[in-house]
Amino acid sequence: MNPAPTRGWPRTALLLHLLLRRSLVDWFRVYDSIIDDPKVLQLSLEFRWYYVGLLAISSRQSERGSLPSERQIAIHLRVRSKTVTRMVEFFLSSGFLEQDVNTKQLRIHGWERRQPKSDDVTERTRRFKERERERSGERSEERNGNVERALTERSVSAQKGAPLDAPSFPPLTLPLLSPPLIPPTKKSPGEPAFILPDSINGNDWLDYEEMRRKIRKPMSNRARQLAVAKLQELQRSGHAPSAVLQQSILHSWQGLFPIQSQRNGHAAAKAAHAPSDPAPDPRSQEQRDADERKYQELIASRKAKA
Repeated sequence: MNPAPTRGWPRTALLLHLLLRRSLVDWFRVYDSIIDDPKVLQLSLEFRWYYVGLLAISSRQSERGSLPSERQIAIHLRVRSKTVTRMVEFFLSSGFLEQDVNTKQLRIHGWERRQPKSDDVTERTRRFKERERERSGERSEERNGNVERALTERSVSAQKGAPLDAPSFPPLTLPLLSPPLIPPTKKSPGEPAFILPDSINGNDWLDYEEMRRKIRKPMSNRARQLAVAKLQELQRSGHAPSAVLQQSILHSWQGLFPIQSQRNGHAAAKAAHAPSDPAPDPRSQEQRDADERKYQELIASRKAKA
């Protein structure tokens, strides 16, 4: 945010200051050798800042390197006109500024040497666009010339009665693009690429990786290699890799496990706690009838006593 004008200046000073900014380049070079420059070291801290301010003002001019009138310099630096007069006299005598004898125009000494014109990006852009326009014009003229020659040749052939050759176009060939079987992932430097073995179904594997991403457990190449090793181990034990993958997908399991039978989990626990069939009664039918009569008589006597 620009500071307010110095007390004593009219209110339009800041507006005038903004209107004076006509330069197309809004920066200038400051070399690190400035802190060791003997001419700069002889300046006071106040005048060092004034010198940097004069560089900035000169960079803003339409003719970079030149300085405006002392009144405008005072507006830019927010100082009194007397201070600017004293400043200009000192910088002229010290070699920081130079003044044209005829026009009395003030300029920064050595501006062209330290601020080359190549810094003007606008000028470089303009030259580049001009070169591009010239090249595009040459290409369009060349295309127009080729078209005119082709039309002339066809018209001459038609006048002579020769059949017109149909335009021939090269056959259109499209590359066969096949999606990768394994989605690409970021791998660390030196990590080998993952290749799915032929013994594992690719669709089941992709469904398994999709399930892992949904449960927020995506697989790295190292995790894929371990999963393939686990599937091969289970396959040697008689468990098909597709069945193992489908089992993990069905239950949203992160790992891979042997195929479980239908009576597993709660069903196996329920079967373990189920009562077994009663053992056969070794008594004969007559003994069972006699025991039953005794039991009924005992119940009847207890009811009578009650």
